[in-house]
Amino acid sequence: MENVSNPRNAAGTLNATSALAEPQLREALALLETCNRADSIDIPIFVPELADPANVQTAITFTEHSALIGLAAVPDDSVPEASLMVHPAFRRRGIGKTLVGAIRTELRRRKLNGCLLVTDQASLSAKSFLAALSIPYTSSEYRLELNPGAIDRSRPRIAALTMRPATRDDAEILIQVLSAAFWEPDEHARTNVLATLQEKSRRFYLAEMNGEPIGAIRVGEWSGNGDITAFGVVPDHQGKGYGRQILLDAVDLLLPLNLPRILIEVAVDNRNALSLYESCGFHITQEYGYYTLTAQ
Repeated sequence: MENVSNPRNAAGTLNATSALAEPQLREALALLETCNRADSIDIPIFVPELADPANVQTAITFTEHSALIGLAAVPDDSVPEASLMVHPAFRRRGIGKTLVGAIRTELRRRKLNGCLLVTDQASLSAKSFLAALSIPYTSSEYRLELNPGAIDRSRPRIAALTMRPATRDDAEILIQVLSAAFWEPDEHARTNVLATLQEKSRRFYLAEMNGEPIGAIRVGEWSGNGDITAFGVVPDHQGKGYGRQILLDAVDLLLPLNLPRILIEVAVDNRNALSLYESCGFHITQEYGYYTLTAQ
């Protein structure tokens, strides 16, 4: 991709690329570790994915005297969840603003109206930066990590409730289940389902009660960790203990893989889901804020 022009107050070189090569990949990892350590946070950028063009995301780098001091990652999704970081020693020089401008340029190149900027809410500097740019807050999610020793398996299993891997032939059923579970339009669920069915590292599972599809969950590996997402039960079957068994079955699919962490996310205001996750052995590790960035 082409170099992107810089504002006058940020002297350096800005570049957008579909993948980082060595040694810049090592620099990106070092930058991430420096930023996380300085602010005691966990910026949601998984650096190894930036090395592989097959992961289809844009890496925007800012270098000064050949040193990497700023980076943004923009996944290639219909509504990308982008993140950025600037070395602590080089902040308040307009580099973050430059990266935001480059993200907007990338959104326009993709003909998108906007994206979400994601930040660890423990970062006071990030929240001040976003407020200064008048980038509005949208919502927050908790990231939870599994403590295998805290799983409560005391409740008896529901024999009639089973879970099986979903195939391409199940696409329409998955769309109907997820649309009902999350009260969202079919087209949103369709985009999610069809994209996941093409993935190699994650897959959907259908939960069935006496053969009737009543729930779905996506299980696999993401950013080097176990990942549980798109977990929902259709409204008529909620509150009956089915979700708990589905979640524990998903956990049992991931435990044998010996991944560093098994993670799940939940909206901060979804108290019922949070209570369920905590009762199944998950605990809150981070709160991530989502801010709406327009392309203009």
